[in-house]
Amino acid sequence: LSVDMDYGSMGLSDIHVKDGIELTSDFGGIQLQNCETTGSLTVKSRNGEVRATDTSFLNGDFSLSFGSLRIEDTGKNTACQSLATYVENGSTTLKEVTAAEKLECHSEFGEITLQNAASKNLLLRNENGAIRGTISGSQQDYQILVETEFGSSSLSPKLTGHYLLDA
Repeated sequence: LSVDMDYGSMGLSDIHVKDGIELTSDFGGIQLQNCETTGSLTVKSRNGEVRATDTSFLNGDFSLSFGSLRIEDTGKNTACQSLATYVENGSTTLKEVTAAEKLECHSEFGEITLQNAASKNLLLRNENGAIRGTISGSQQDYQILVETEFGSSSLSPKLTGHYLLDA
């Protein structure tokens, strides 16, 4: 499924697609609710909020120029293999998100907030904003590397652990 919009908001609900979903918007928000694909989910937005709730996919790639990104699981136990997010100007919130192999978030200007995020490899980069939140499980399970240019992090560095958290 591929949808490309120039102006206006886009909303998808209760969509089940086998081969993947690709959504692009120049000016307007994108909302996904209870959507599922056994392939990849690619979302690109130049200007607008992007929100994905209870949406499952194999690999996710979210890229925003201006606007906030919120991905959350409200108890449906949605999970993916990998998730990559890039937000140039705006906040990123990941709530109850599980990426089995890799979860990578990058922000130029805006806060990254995790609420019970889980992955074997958590890679968090923020050029000019804070990295805050909680990870699923114990911080003792993670090797934690922290780096921000002009921001702060609520995570403390730790050199031992089974999983990698690189912030």
